[in-house]
Amino acid sequence: MEYKIENYYFHHYKTEKCFGVYNSNSVSKENFENFLIKRKKNHHFLSADQYIKNIENNFLDPSNGIFLSFDDGYTDNLTILLPILEKYNVPVTIFITSGFILREYYPFEYILSDILYANSVHDQQTKLEIYTDLRKQLKYLSYNDKIENLKHEFPNIDINKFINKDLFLHSEQLKTISTSSLVTI
Repeated sequence: MEYKIENYYFHHYKTEKCFGVYNSNSVSKENFENFLIKRKKNHHFLSADQYIKNIENNFLDPSNGIFLSFDDGYTDNLTILLPILEKYNVPVTIFITSGFILREYYPFEYILSDILYANSVHDQQTKLEIYTDLRKQLKYLSYNDKIENLKHEFPNIDINKFINKDLFLHSEQLKTISTSSLVTI
């Protein structure tokens, strides 16, 4: 008999923007709930502890387990994800990016996506091409250099207005979500 554990990871929920970085590993609320309903029929969702024990025991759990994770600590992990987890009694691990939580930096990909989304001059395909090209150019620069390059690329736009301070959990929200028995941080 073959035992397996499936791993699924997401970042956040799709918004109306659904463009550039917003489309990366995102899922709609409806699709996520359908995913859980379908998988719960023949699978068992594993907490982080159960997953580790399964590995330590050479995958002896015959339940066809699923390990579910969300990355980076988006605010919608608390506002959308947690109620769904509670509804279906599904454990999840949330991998936090501390720089986002502490507001030390902000992903430039979101700034770039938001600037292009707000720009009605280009069609969707052209925006995506610009996003892809600029992302490649800026990817390995320091955070400050990325911001300076975006300011240079879009001189008539106030870059700071595109920094969404509520995209990621605040420390109090992180404390709140971590009290759930279904969530491992």
